[in-house]
Amino acid sequence: MAAGDYYYSFRLNNSAGNTLAVVSEIVQIRARLSSEKTIALTEANLNALPAAPAAPLIEAGDGQLTVSWTAVAMASDYEVYYSGSDTQPATPWQTIHNMTTATISSLTNGTTYYVWIKAKNNAGTSESSPVASETPQSPFVENSITIALASQTDVNLPSQSTDIVQGESGTFQVTGSYTSHQWYLDGSTINGATTSSYTLNTALMLVGLYELSVVVTTDATERLSGSCYVNVSEPVGTPAAPSVPEGFVALSGAMVTGSGSSGVFISGSTVTVASFAMAKYETTYELWYEVRVWAEANGYTFVNQGRNGYQGTTNHPVTMVSWRDIIVWCNAYSEKENRQPVYTYNGVVIRSSSDTTACDNAMMDKSKSGFRLPTEVEWEFAARGGNPSDTTNWSYTYAGSNTVGDVAWYGSNSESNTHPVGTKVANSAGLSDMSGNVWEWCWDWYDSVSSSTPTDGASAGSIRVLRGGDWGNVASNADVSYRYSLDPYSANDDFGFRVVCPPSS
Repeated sequence: MAAGDYYYSFRLNNSAGNTLAVVSEIVQIRARLSSEKTIALTEANLNALPAAPAAPLIEAGDGQLTVSWTAVAMASDYEVYYSGSDTQPATPWQTIHNMTTATISSLTNGTTYYVWIKAKNNAGTSESSPVASETPQSPFVENSITIALASQTDVNLPSQSTDIVQGESGTFQVTGSYTSHQWYLDGSTINGATTSSYTLNTALMLVGLYELSVVVTTDATERLSGSCYVNVSEPVGTPAAPSVPEGFVALSGAMVTGSGSSGVFISGSTVTVASFAMAKYETTYELWYEVRVWAEANGYTFVNQGRNGYQGTTNHPVTMVSWRDIIVWCNAYSEKENRQPVYTYNGVVIRSSSDTTACDNAMMDKSKSGFRLPTEVEWEFAARGGNPSDTTNWSYTYAGSNTVGDVAWYGSNSESNTHPVGTKVANSAGLSDMSGNVWEWCWDWYDSVSSSTPTDGASAGSIRVLRGGDWGNVASNADVSYRYSLDPYSANDDFGFRVVCPPSS
């Protein structure tokens, strides 16, 4: 037999030919392995009802739902129930024999449907499974609507773009009448942009080409999208803006007048933040591994090898790395990319995280071109959006929203796991996962914050700062002002990091 899943059904008849019981099992045969399944035809299991199935899995499509469920021992048939309300119907929609999947068609897009499964055999029918629900949706019809820039020609086709001089604004209008609107810039949701027009302010944008798109609905059954390209051009007579490394966001420096009693920007303080560039995403295991392999071949050593999130994959944030491992990795990353390493001890580049004296007495030179951990001031400045004058975004509880689930993977929505970076809404600076997913190490020694705390943190200490909360914590830990700390040798399954560098490459 070939490898695969096989369904076995045994029918037990008496001498008159009447069926007494049906015993069924799914047996999995693996390649090059002998597998034997023994089914005991005892009086107990011949007369036993099957157990209730687990909640079904539902995949939504255009006007249909594909339902699947896990096979139940002793079951020969399954009853499928569905309804447009959360009340289970008295009679099944269909009885499925010897299969664990069904497709329910001719449904109304935009309506939520509820599904239950019961298992059957000759002894009777089980209790219902837990209910599952899903909403069929029509697919997007891409580039089927027109976006026009006021007083200019339509620019919805990918081959066309419109110029806006850096520092100026352009108002874009959807042609036609629709029920709802949501605008996006380079694929990221623009918070609050939910009307038929959107004014793009380029004052905080770098020179370059951007994709502006919108998704609209006409009713529950039709969703349309359109996009255009906007070229933010250099003002005449001004020098070119500094280039930023790919995958980083440039944040212009500012003087921040503190308010409140938590975080680093507290009442009575005035903090000057210099310009810097920050990685859009938490460092992934894929990048960590690539640099670590290069580093180990070039004289670097690490105490911890790193892990791909927590039960995650390569695009999850790296975890199980200590603060000491990270500063060594940053030096290696800098050297690999032909940049100047930032961290030294007695004038020598730090290359081993097992050298605890060097790591814990490291000097950070921000004038170097290499990669490094953000200071706690830089981290909170970036998490708040990097623009204190934008009081709405600056004052959000979490990084980009007052609703934690919009921007963070945390204890109530993570299913006890890390998630791929960048899958939640970014904040106004374009930075993802500044709240939630994994705690992020910062450069600073941990100490209480006062109006006289140095911009780069305390000069000495025993524990280092972490910020942002993680996949297993309560929402309050994802607050942009919440501070945490631990020993620099600690490496946990919810600790990660992101890097910063000078704003020009």
